[in-house]
Amino acid sequence: MPMDTKQYIADHLNALLKRMQLEDITVKALVEDCQISRQTFYYHFQDLVDVIQWSIHQALDRSLQKSLQAGSLEEAISIFVSGAAENRALLKRLLDSPRRAQMEHLLIQALQAYLTGLFECQLDDSRLTAADLRSLLCFCSYGITGLLLEECRPDPESQKRLTRQICRLLSGQMQAEGRPQS
Repeated sequence: MPMDTKQYIADHLNALLKRMQLEDITVKALVEDCQISRQTFYYHFQDLVDVIQWSIHQALDRSLQKSLQAGSLEEAISIFVSGAAENRALLKRLLDSPRRAQMEHLLIQALQAYLTGLFECQLDDSRLTAADLRSLLCFCSYGITGLLLEECRPDPESQKRLTRQICRLLSGQMQAEGRPQS
């Protein structure tokens, strides 16, 4: 048995998702693919959605750690956008399932956690109240999730353009540029 059983199970679910629709995958099929007992599965996870949620959080935690080491907000967002582009097929498969609303909610929650970590590091001297920051993070999480689902493509130019747009939105630059000049 591998050292990290949770990751082992998640990797097998991701492999199954590349071949099958989410609604066609059962815990029984997953444990057979992993060659583990149902008891082992349920020791680590409640259900398949729990595995997906854990996987998303793990991926975004890794992305956040890389992003926090980035030299700029644009470099940090670029790391995130390229990770989303790499996992685009998997995300699409999840969102094409009858559980779309649940999958979107998981993505938005995970993105909000990512942005919280990024904003805490990038906005140390922010004058935002805690309530305003929560509202901003909520708004940005929904908006960026929508942008990623609609605009994120595998080609590097598309990723660069999307990264710049997200950075301009997060920094307020796009809003400032959109104001009418007096």
